[in-house]
Amino acid sequence: PLLPEDGDDEDVLEGGSPPPLNAAAGPAAASGAAAAPPQQQAGGGQQQRSAPPAGVLRPGIVHRLDKGTSGLLVVAKNDTAHARLCDQFKARTVSRVYRSITLGTPSPASGRVATNIARDPADRLRMAAAGYGAARGRPAASNYRVVARIGGGAAALVEWKLGTGRTHQIRVHAKHIGHPLLGDDAYSPGNAAAARALAGRRASLAPAARAALDALGRPALHALTLGFDHPLTGRRLHFEAPMPRDLERLAADLEALLAPQTAPHGEAHGGGGGSGGGGSW
Repeated sequence: PLLPEDGDDEDVLEGGSPPPLNAAAGPAAASGAAAAPPQQQAGGGQQQRSAPPAGVLRPGIVHRLDKGTSGLLVVAKNDTAHARLCDQFKARTVSRVYRSITLGTPSPASGRVATNIARDPADRLRMAAAGYGAARGRPAASNYRVVARIGGGAAALVEWKLGTGRTHQIRVHAKHIGHPLLGDDAYSPGNAAAARALAGRRASLAPAARAALDALGRPALHALTLGFDHPLTGRRLHFEAPMPRDLERLAADLEALLAPQTAPHGEAHGGGGGSGGGGSW
């Protein structure tokens, strides 16, 4: 399921994860999330590797994507590459940008979300935001910017730059600021409620909006870019995975459905992208 890119060499495999690929752990693992062995993901199996110690990611897997998240994932092909890539993640020198579709448009158009993230005491499969620096949970920081408003602001394309890499971080922070990701069963009000909120006063649009959300079948989240130093040569590598068709289609469908209702008089709309957001990092 991984698609080789320019970063595929003897040490690393950089690939695109379509939504069916699951490299999640933590709360998602209880619902069937499991990372495939890197020998399968890389299409080979030249090396036999022992099982990792408890609490360590499966050999080759350096970082995770939540269940249903599309986009970029890097896999180490040997122990040296694995150790050095893990060091980069720990040192927070890896650059990661994600793109999402949120319910409503965050205001201001760009900002920083800083909280602790801990397991939700009401549901052990979910995470929850807590006060930054609180005794419960671990510190988490996300920068966001609105890329485009959809349907006059009923939804938005929002990019996230991670300062930390906590479990479900973007999904928790999106909910924390009042704009959960569309299609996210764990952290949003559900497709039916989200469709009603999107439709606003024109209730007749709610069934069509829900159909668009149901067709997605996953959280509207995509790992857009990934940058890191090659673990052996030190050369900086940068990769980008375009938005997948299902998210592009959802944005276009919602824009077509909601623009006549929510757009101020004279506001222009672009196909699938909505009006500009103007947020900056």
